[in-house]
Amino acid sequence: MPGISHLAISCLLILCSSCHSLESRKSSKIEHEETSNLMTHVARQFHSNVSTEREVLPLQIPRKLLFNYKIDLFKAGNSDLSRQEEILLANVKRTVKVFEDITGDAPEVEMWGDDHCLTALDELQMKEGHALAFGFKREVEGRIKSDLCRLVMLYNTGGYYFDTDVAPLAALQRVLDPRATFVTVRAQRDGFFQAFVATTPKHPVIKLSLMKFKTWYDKYWTPGQDKNKLRDETGHGQIGCALLERSFADWSASGQKPDTLLVHQGGHVSQFFDEWQFVSRGNEHGLPHYANDVKWMVNEMGFDGVKIDNCGSSTNVSYWAELLNATGKAIRIENCHNSWPDFKTGFCPMNFFRTGGDISADINSIITEAYATVDAADLPEPRSRPGCWAYPDMSEVGNFAGPHRDDQERTHWGLWCVVSSPLILGFDMNDSETMDRVWPIITNLDALAISEAWIGHPGTLICSYPSQRAGQVDQVVQGDCDGSAATTGWTFSEGNLVAPQLGRPEAQCLTNQVVPCPPPTTYAPDVQCGLAVTNCSNRPQGIEWMRIREQIQYHTDQSKPTCLYADPVDFDTSKGYFTRKAATVGLSACPQHFEERTSRSEGFAPSDSDQCALHNLVHQHQKAVLRADTASSSNMNFTLTSKGELRSASGCLRVAAVSGVQLWAKPINSSSSAVLLINPSGDDEVLQWPVKDLPSRFTGAKSSFACQPGRCIARDVWANQTFPVTSATIQVSLKPWASALYILRADHLSHLGQIVV
Repeated sequence: MPGISHLAISCLLILCSSCHSLESRKSSKIEHEETSNLMTHVARQFHSNVSTEREVLPLQIPRKLLFNYKIDLFKAGNSDLSRQEEILLANVKRTVKVFEDITGDAPEVEMWGDDHCLTALDELQMKEGHALAFGFKREVEGRIKSDLCRLVMLYNTGGYYFDTDVAPLAALQRVLDPRATFVTVRAQRDGFFQAFVATTPKHPVIKLSLMKFKTWYDKYWTPGQDKNKLRDETGHGQIGCALLERSFADWSASGQKPDTLLVHQGGHVSQFFDEWQFVSRGNEHGLPHYANDVKWMVNEMGFDGVKIDNCGSSTNVSYWAELLNATGKAIRIENCHNSWPDFKTGFCPMNFFRTGGDISADINSIITEAYATVDAADLPEPRSRPGCWAYPDMSEVGNFAGPHRDDQERTHWGLWCVVSSPLILGFDMNDSETMDRVWPIITNLDALAISEAWIGHPGTLICSYPSQRAGQVDQVVQGDCDGSAATTGWTFSEGNLVAPQLGRPEAQCLTNQVVPCPPPTTYAPDVQCGLAVTNCSNRPQGIEWMRIREQIQYHTDQSKPTCLYADPVDFDTSKGYFTRKAATVGLSACPQHFEERTSRSEGFAPSDSDQCALHNLVHQHQKAVLRADTASSSNMNFTLTSKGELRSASGCLRVAAVSGVQLWAKPINSSSSAVLLINPSGDDEVLQWPVKDLPSRFTGAKSSFACQPGRCIARDVWANQTFPVTSATIQVSLKPWASALYILRADHLSHLGQIVV
């Protein structure tokens, strides 16, 4: 059975994560899972930097501990707390005791629930208070509520704020500079790690952050605003992190960057703890924190699983596994972004390893995270296998909303089953209405049987078919210079780059819009990724395409120009995990000597996504889509021929259909395979699916199977029906984001019954 193919929720410790919890996060609202040993690392790093003279100075930050959660855990009766909430409460008490043991007296402690946070925002002595209370009340994400609540707590009284799931092992007062008025931690990915923040009351950074939160909500509730896009653009959904970091940058008008210790005008001193600096100092502190953490996890807390993230210094997963195995207790280990199994040997000291970024209840996020598993599955020897599963993140079934909710959740569940992902639920299982709604999906026996099957290959993407939907948007990709209508007729006109028309009634022009694109696979290596074309009359103001010598530049009023490029395919599974990039037409930074009209680029700054990017390992799988880094300048040279061709070193730009229905598949046994056909778009798709496109043999599989029309039967998993395969194709009609899940099996029987795998 693949990892945890049955529905699993267990007592799990998260070690310093930018990733979502494996727990039922809607019930706990814990989405900032921080490290249990963060404070130990901080203490070790800075203990030698704090002199005796400085220790005797009075501390500026009040000796008050601040916590928030959806309810006040101290006031709730034990019978009203879930097991996870009991663990959180025990952890909060432990944090308080650490401070008490160091100083001999108990610190002042405040824990606020949502009601208290709402009242405090409404009564905030700032003009933004009422608007922030309104935003808080309407906010649906627990982590964002927590972000806003901690700001008002710190603004009102100052103190030490901890997330409830942070377990400090040393008192911060021992390592704080006594002059500090603002203290937090810099995450390894250059963002603020605001699971811990300490400030004086009414600190200007906290005030500015509250103001920016109000501005952000004003934009969020603007009619027509793409709310999901705005959330993603603001620190990848880490709204509080992004706004706090922006506030500090704006407040530090001198351009000071977060350094270990900064002295500002007005008597303010900022102190930053930095985890990656500890890592770079080697083993001078030894390894006792690993052993101490294992003892605490197993003996004191009784955890059943641990998620080891890459943002702390304790990232030696092999050593974690050695110590955990030595306890004699079976502990489930998730390796989140530290490493993958050894490509050559398959050595794997974890039970499953995260392949992509953090997931969300959005079908595009689901498909993108599934793409990330392809690097571990579509190999000569798949590295996703029993005991070491590629994990695209927890299931979001139960968290979707909107008119296509049920189809999206079925597609999501079917995809996780077909790629052999551990099936870990991520919704509030105390919500009986949601549980009743998704029960038929998560208990579908055929889908679970597909998940549990193992014959040498975990399942993967096979190919994508050109879209057949009416009124589809075309894209510009690379191809042969064959003189066809798809490649000729390119012209520059009034700031537009006019594309070949292909019989369209209105002129079509190239845009900067990236078209979603699957990665190449062993079964379909010639994948073309490109940019969308649209009606030329739709070009926004301030946008202009320019041909400057051999470069084609895209200009806007707000940023530096970018240059069109055409990169060739880079795909070779024998080289390693991530040599998997489709042939791509896109936009990237222009070579400096080709940039024109530089006045357009004044005030240019990296976006939040650049500043808060995840670890490089997380984004390696995005080589399957348009890249955001600088393309080779040699791939930015284009020649406009007399036929109106745009020729590059890779061929000619051509207009083609965007990708449509996707085929994912998994071998089940010597006489059957699972097939998942997905519509990844918001429009209806129809496909005559060629049965022969199902691979007869998967890499690593122990046997082969081919569905022969007339000698093959199909089990429709979603419809719970079985039918004979009598022709070379199966007609599939799919609503937006819907899927068809089949089990194809050789017909050795004279009757059609339920297929048992």
